[in-house]
Amino acid sequence: MTDAFTPQYLSTVCADLYLDLNGLAYKQQCWRPYICPFHLLLPLVQPGQTVLDVGCGSGVFLGLLAHERAISRGIGFDISAPAIAKAIGMSSRLRSPEILSFYVQEDHRHWPDGQYDVVSMIDVL
Repeated sequence: MTDAFTPQYLSTVCADLYLDLNGLAYKQQCWRPYICPFHLLLPLVQPGQTVLDVGCGSGVFLGLLAHERAISRGIGFDISAPAIAKAIGMSSRLRSPEILSFYVQEDHRHWPDGQYDVVSMIDVL
């Protein structure tokens, strides 16, 4: 990963990853790095780590990590089916889309099996 993460750079990456969206949905993804401190969070994840993103929304955090080749595996879940559809569409634009998995999880009692190096929960509470 580069030390030169800026909201502007990350917004450009999001613009490329979410090209299949239109209008406000597209702009929301492009503006996300300006309202969420991804530029501070991304360097905290070490190369090769596995990440579980709780309430991943449209998958921006995992998408940025995968784009920068910073993780070996990422799993994201959310209660919003439309958001997960956006995340799946985004992941198809990555060089290695197979490292990311997204799914709808409506029941808070069932969490993904496995161990993770990093668990994130951004803008959920």
